[in-house]
Amino acid sequence: MSLTFRRHINSYTDLQQEELTRIERDGERDGEANLPEPTVDDYVGLMLTKLTTARGDWNRYCSGFAAKEDELRASIDEIDQGLRADIPSEIASLQAKRQEDADLFDRKEGARSASYEKIESALQSSKRDFDRLRAELGRPVVTHFEKIYIPFLAFLAVAEVPINRNAFELQFQDSNVVVLLLALAVGSILVFFAHSIGKLFKETNSGSSQSNMKKYLGIGFLSITSLVLMYFLAGMRQAVANLEDGGGGVGTFDSITSGTGIDMLSESVLTPLGSSGISLLVLNIVVFVAGALASFYRHDSHPYYEQVTKRFEMAKDQIFKKKNTIEERLHRIQSDFNEKMSAVRARESNLNKDLSQAKNELGELRQAKKDDFSSLINAVDRILLSYQSGNKKMRTEPAPRFFAKSHKSKIKHFIEGTE
Repeated sequence: MSLTFRRHINSYTDLQQEELTRIERDGERDGEANLPEPTVDDYVGLMLTKLTTARGDWNRYCSGFAAKEDELRASIDEIDQGLRADIPSEIASLQAKRQEDADLFDRKEGARSASYEKIESALQSSKRDFDRLRAELGRPVVTHFEKIYIPFLAFLAVAEVPINRNAFELQFQDSNVVVLLLALAVGSILVFFAHSIGKLFKETNSGSSQSNMKKYLGIGFLSITSLVLMYFLAGMRQAVANLEDGGGGVGTFDSITSGTGIDMLSESVLTPLGSSGISLLVLNIVVFVAGALASFYRHDSHPYYEQVTKRFEMAKDQIFKKKNTIEERLHRIQSDFNEKMSAVRARESNLNKDLSQAKNELGELRQAKKDDFSSLINAVDRILLSYQSGNKKMRTEPAPRFFAKSHKSKIKHFIEGTE
């Protein structure tokens, strides 16, 4: 705390003996002249001068003190304003901003948004369907190896390529790409038929006799179509084998558009199956049965139960992810609010410390004034007593009567200007 105004009374608070000795000699000099006169009842001469000087020094001290006190009080008022108005206003603004951000997010992407309501509606709808079927069937959905089913069908379709490619060499020897594509297409068709037959056969375990009749008709149609296709492929393979064994040439891609090629194609269908044709037929049947069995065990007996269950599970996953997204966003909003609030609270704490420090300084300043005033009164009293001591030693006439009185009370009133 800077107290430069105290320089005005340094000579009193740090009164030296040399100064008292000089004052005493001044008193001796006046005493030799019997001054002040015995009839005087108040301060005159050097004593009055010392009192007047002390009062002037104290007035200058008080002016500096008042300026410092005003500075501290202004600082206290400013800090107090920050604590009483600015900080609460900033906190209220942050709280309003947090609520505004949360409400805006809630309306656009949160629990009150159209997207959330759509997901919630889908969940409720799928849950009703699931609960109805679950209550009707009295069991959970029964499926097996869902994750490997599609890769397994793809493997079977690809496995059909080397099995059936030789069947198409009768007409497409010159185009291996066409042969491979046809073999893959036929393999995919057979695998799809096997998938459909296995699924339809499984669904006959849960259905009315009327709906089962439609399923049996579908199974019969797909089975006959598949067998005809497999036999056709076996006949084509046998025709190729017969031509190779008889030394005949195999047809070309262009021959499919010629009469000769068509005749060869029709004849291959009627060709009795030998070992080559039977082998291809057996391999196709094995692959077909494997696909049908896989489809049978893969699917639930109810045609819609798995679909309804998946839709319900998907809706639950969507609502779960949506809620997590909402919670994360709200957490970020809250974290941002907490971070800003921490900064505000830190400033508030610093302001409280500054306010406490400023009040302590003001208290210390006022106490210092009291101590300084007491030191000033004591110093002036010593000055007057030193003057009186020297004066009385040298006088030949009686000393004024006020010399015998205490000076402190009168000095105090004189300096304060209350006399």
